[in-house]
Amino acid sequence: RYKREFDEVGLLSSGSFGQVFRATNKMDGFNYAVKRVPFNATGFSSDSVQQVVREVHCLAVCDHPNVVRYYTSWLEPRKKAAGPSYQYQICLYIQMQLCHPATLADWIRERNRKLHDEHAGNRLVFAADIFSQLCDGLAHVHSKGIVHRDLKPANVFASQDEKVQFKIGDFGLSKMIESTCGNDTWRDPLTAGVGTASYAAPEQVSSGSYGKEADIFSLGLI
Repeated sequence: RYKREFDEVGLLSSGSFGQVFRATNKMDGFNYAVKRVPFNATGFSSDSVQQVVREVHCLAVCDHPNVVRYYTSWLEPRKKAAGPSYQYQICLYIQMQLCHPATLADWIRERNRKLHDEHAGNRLVFAADIFSQLCDGLAHVHSKGIVHRDLKPANVFASQDEKVQFKIGDFGLSKMIESTCGNDTWRDPLTAGVGTASYAAPEQVSSGSYGKEADIFSLGLI
């Protein structure tokens, strides 16, 4: 399906779980970010599979201008060379909104350089606008019962629209901790110490019990 429906333009990023490509849909002509995760790669455990499935679920339930948009996902075999023969890998493909290649971390560095000789108030206006957008996006994520667990400038992306919108992305460590069905609400407190230490709340890195407040702490540090 991937090769049938998309023309791969280039590699955007590569991580421990997979790669993200810029790809053009042959039907609509638009560019998308497509993440490919090989499920049966060496060292890919059942816990890793569950983590990727959680990422897809968290992306799928969110629909907000300040959250990276999810379109669809699918499984398909991918032929891979193995010496003189071939073997097949089962890969998960996640089709998402294509954002600007520079993250908020890059924007901050560039913006600070440009505003170095300007009035400090310009930097405050810029920062306040971004903060307001991220607050809106995070409020939506939390309204879905999701804790992101890895908010940092490198996981905030910018749209390619004329009016730039900043978007929360990379839900690889996210987890749904609350869900409501009828009058019943299910809650699952978090205890796993995950995230980026320099942006994580103290209770998050110490493996204490934590919840949505940890994301708010991280957003404040951003």
